[in-house]
Amino acid sequence: MASVTLSAQTLDKNTFGGMSVRQIGPATMSGRISALDALQSDPRVLYVGAAGGGVWKSTNAGTTFESVFDDYPQSIGAISIAQPNAATA
Repeated sequence: MASVTLSAQTLDKNTFGGMSVRQIGPATMSGRISALDALQSDPRVLYVGAAGGGVWKSTNAGTTFESVFDDYPQSIGAISIAQPNAATA
């Protein structure tokens, strides 16, 4: 039979001493994405719906987003893009 002694890890406070907490998401603190869809013909184009309200669009695969529908505070629960029909486009 073997015995193992465990001890809690310690962290040098100087490691993160110069850092501070900052908000990097939208003004509503949730910042949670509840819906997502992409354009099939160009997957760099994304639309996301936020649980805190608003629809956001990215044209660079999610590197940056611009608000396209944030005048209403309701939660966005689903997004669907009308995909162009390749046979008729």
